[in-house]
Amino acid sequence: MAFADQKSLKERSAGMAGAIILPAALGAIFISGLAVKDIILPPEQKPFEGVTVKLPPPPPPEEIIEPKPKPDTASTQVVAPERPIEIPTSDWTVKPIEQLPPIGGEVIPFALPPIDTGPGFGSIKPAVATPRNDPGRWVTESDYRTVWINREWTGTARFSLKINASGRVTGCEITRSTGHNALDNATCELIAKRARFNAATDANGQAVASTYSNAISWELPD
Repeated sequence: MAFADQKSLKERSAGMAGAIILPAALGAIFISGLAVKDIILPPEQKPFEGVTVKLPPPPPPEEIIEPKPKPDTASTQVVAPERPIEIPTSDWTVKPIEQLPPIGGEVIPFALPPIDTGPGFGSIKPAVATPRNDPGRWVTESDYRTVWINREWTGTARFSLKINASGRVTGCEITRSTGHNALDNATCELIAKRARFNAATDANGQAVASTYSNAISWELPD
């Protein structure tokens, strides 16, 4: 029993010592906190300075234009009262026109004499174009080329010419071929170069353009 009492006495002593140490430690912490000399304060805030913003001037008030009253265009017409038209009366009357007798008695028919149109006017007959030089000399034996003779090319070429008012050939057309293009082409080429004509004339005797037709025979020389 004595051992048990000793043990409980030690435990109580240890508990009391712990209870005393804890307040002492808290007191030391409190005292050390009071010993701080410098106190840090928050920075001083400056008062807010306002910013002045300039606003644009308000727009001028819109001018309200009142429409002008239109004048009354309707005009008042003053209508005069109708007055009856008085037709004057007269005593004269319209008589029929009497037929007059013919002046000078019997009417004699009058005829104008024929107008003299000058010598030969209206009596000229139109004339056709005629050769001025010999048609037999338009194409000669000397125009026959050796190659055509060797090939024995022959034939008759019928042609039609266009003649101007000066009597010159302005066009040539083969109306019937010799059967050889070389002979046909030579016919037109030689006649257009050598032929000369008296121009055709009309009923007034004026030279006019016309045509002329004929034929050329290509024959081998002896």
